Amino acid sequence: MKTFLQILLVCLLVVLENLVSYGCICPGVPLKNSFKGAKAVFIGTLPQNDFSTKAEIKGAKNGTVLEVVKAWKGVDDKYFSVTTKFEKVGMCSLFLNFEKGKQYIIFANGEDYEVRNYCSYTEELYSSKNKPNDYFLEHQQKRLKELNKLGNFWFRFGRRLGLI
Repeated sequence: MKTFLQILLVCLLVVLENLVSYGCICPGVPLKNSFKGAKAVFIGTLPQNDFSTKAEIKGAKNGTVLEVVKAWKGVDDKYFSVTTKFEKVGMCSLFLNFEKGKQYIIFANGEDYEVRNYCSYTEELYSSKNKPNDYFLEHQQKRLKELNKLGNFWFRFGRRLGLI
């Protein structure tokens, strides 16, 4: 009986550890659906200069201003403002804090162009300097290729006509 309880305790700890570790992952949400549901999708970075007036900045009224590096959807300007909703869901709070000098893939949703740190493809853009490992870099490169395809005008046009 004592051995059975020890095994049960170990199994319970393993399950609980996995729930906490992978709290940010929302299985079954394809990139295509996230792209379609997002109001804006772009690569952005915190600008070096500080904005005293945000009147000319499009996006959220009282949000974080990001410099747009590349846009796929909903962004036409050099600077864009988003609001953030970073909640502590498992370890998600550790995954995304905007820092100067780093680039981020942004999926903004809703009226306030809200960026979330859970159930979202929003993440830091890895490079050969700051990559966690080859696995993450490889998968991010695949997502960027798919975003390029989804953001292509002719691809979207063909999909609407039923040609693709």
